[in-house]
Amino acid sequence: MPGVPRSRGCQTCKDRKVKCDETWPTCTRCAVINSPCPGPTSLVKFVSKTHHGARANTGGQPLTGQPRQVTFRNSHLPIRFHSLNQSDYENPRPNPTTRYDRIALKLISNLERGPDGITTLRMSYLPELPQRLSESKCLRDSVDLFCSALIDFRSHKPEGELHVMVQYGKALRSLRMALVGKDALKPETIAAMALIERMEGLFKRGSPSNVHTKGILQVLKAKGPPKLKDHLDVAVANELYGVLLNDWSLRESCSFFKAPGWQEALDQGIEQFMSEVDMGPFSKQDTVEFVECSRKLHGFILEFHRISNQSYTTEIKQAIESLCQKVSKVEVAVTRIATASKDSALKQGAIVEKPDLESPVGMKFEFRSPFMAMVYLGTVSVQIVLLRILYESSVIVGSSDAEEIDQRLREACRESWKAVPFFRSLESIVAENLMAPLYVSYEAANELEEEYLLDAVQYMDRYLNRFPRDRSQLRQMMVHVAKLMTGRASQPSLE
Repeated sequence: MPGVPRSRGCQTCKDRKVKCDETWPTCTRCAVINSPCPGPTSLVKFVSKTHHGARANTGGQPLTGQPRQVTFRNSHLPIRFHSLNQSDYENPRPNPTTRYDRIALKLISNLERGPDGITTLRMSYLPELPQRLSESKCLRDSVDLFCSALIDFRSHKPEGELHVMVQYGKALRSLRMALVGKDALKPETIAAMALIERMEGLFKRGSPSNVHTKGILQVLKAKGPPKLKDHLDVAVANELYGVLLNDWSLRESCSFFKAPGWQEALDQGIEQFMSEVDMGPFSKQDTVEFVECSRKLHGFILEFHRISNQSYTTEIKQAIESLCQKVSKVEVAVTRIATASKDSALKQGAIVEKPDLESPVGMKFEFRSPFMAMVYLGTVSVQIVLLRILYESSVIVGSSDAEEIDQRLREACRESWKAVPFFRSLESIVAENLMAPLYVSYEAANELEEEYLLDAVQYMDRYLNRFPRDRSQLRQMMVHVAKLMTGRASQPSLE
């Protein structure tokens, strides 16, 4: 019957031609666009038609204009979406009129879980993308691909390979055209490559390849440091810096980040990130100091790997002792930061420590958010790697400090295991990005703790199926990854 509403969805959603989830008092769509929700529509409606049943056109222009801020649900922090006008939602639009309009709204609706979710996925640059969609076809296609993959993953659609997705082929073709043209070194092209790498890394079942990471590495080298006034350029470069170092921490391929201009851009990226994300109990001073310690860690791993693979001589002993002095100084700083942040988080309620009878540790952590877990456990993971280097070095030179260092190492590992129940409660793509502490701590586990950790790893991998189902193979994999992360093993070079 004409004029009779089919659902109680709010009028704002109906005017925008999107499905309302009817979660009152504010539906999700209205919360995402930071617009007052008018509430449920009455199922009785009186209709006044214009001539020939026409309705007034309330818009139709692309989403462009001055920056406005959108506040995520469950977060007090505003995130910039420069391509959106306040008037775009005060005056409802009948339908997005351009493709990048539709993709921008699709992306925003997928960011409704807030900044905590995107930062744990190493994608804090996403809020910068809507304003740039009109400038790059390959970026539009990559955003469309990422959103589609995320929707399919969260709806638990049957397993499928990425290459059969229509959007995947389209994104690769438009990216290939950009890379052979004048847009090859533009920030939008780099962002498109980053999206495709993250999409495959997050959603592809089985072990994802590193082909996209290789391409990103070569383009970043050719492009050079980001332009400091371009937020997208700086944000993407910072995220990719972390991705490259985390996955290939033993390779010299990332040495170009030490070239002039890069350090300034990386520092600005940290400032930009801290200004937009709630760091909670982590002070700005401690955060900056920890970032600097993390950068030094990469060099320590490379140096330890080089030294420990040589025949033991007086010169090697001296080199190890020199390395241990530098590592010890950084380890003291990281331990202080980890302790201070935990004490502050416990006082603020950002971390809650509770008894856990199912854990061999006897305690568990509950975190205010996945991001809070990522930051705190990041400090613990760096601490574990530093202590592992110190312990292995002390064994090589026969130092009397080995036993004391081993005890401190085990205490740090047990601290990280308190987060296992929290990991198990998370969406698998988020949990997998927080698993570094489980890898680096695995070798310190006794038999009971080892089974507990393997159970957790297999549970978190139940949907992506990236790890061996066989326990003995899984153990070998965990040990190998731990050795890779601490400089005691190597893998084929990227180049």
